[in-house]
Amino acid sequence: MDANHPDNYLSLSRTGKSEYVINKSVFFGYAKSTLTEDDALNFINEISELHPESSCICYGYMCGYSNQIQKYHDGHEPVGGKPILSAIKLKNLISTTCVVARYFGGTKLGVGGLARAFSSTASSALDNGQPSLFELGKELVITYDYLHDGKIAYLLENSKLEIDKKEYLDKISITIKIKNQYLDEFKAKLNTITSNNHTMTIAQEMYMC
Repeated sequence: MDANHPDNYLSLSRTGKSEYVINKSVFFGYAKSTLTEDDALNFINEISELHPESSCICYGYMCGYSNQIQKYHDGHEPVGGKPILSAIKLKNLISTTCVVARYFGGTKLGVGGLARAFSSTASSALDNGQPSLFELGKELVITYDYLHDGKIAYLLENSKLEIDKKEYLDKISITIKIKNQYLDEFKAKLNTITSNNHTMTIAQEMYMC
């Protein structure tokens, strides 16, 4: 990856959800990691379709590895999107979108009450999305002789990596994902086992959490 990609960034490892009730108004919050603005808009549309009867849909999002895109939408409320965006910023998250659907309960909350309700709903959804550190890593395809299978299997079980698949052909081929910080140590141990008699190709570079 190029220099515009950081070594790591903090975002959500899953879709977070929350629910907040005040004066019979119900707020449903949803938060998700969204790297691009298209990702953010697709997520907003998805949540909007889940709540067609809601009185208002508000959202805030930041996209890009340095949060270069930042937008919010208050919907039909005097305030809503801005406190959602502020909640994302307070948690130092990168590339994150939060959407809150409100069902009006008949009692006006006032600007301050609305801001607190949207902020609290967003904050809980973000927390439930499990903020996690995404780190640069690689997907590798490694091919080696059958005689090394036992020792390599032990190495894989005791290394910090993910095994995607293992194929038994003329030789054994495994596909793994490993963070860059663990790669040199893994390579050294693998070289020792096979006396460097294996092949390793990079399938892709990616972020892992």
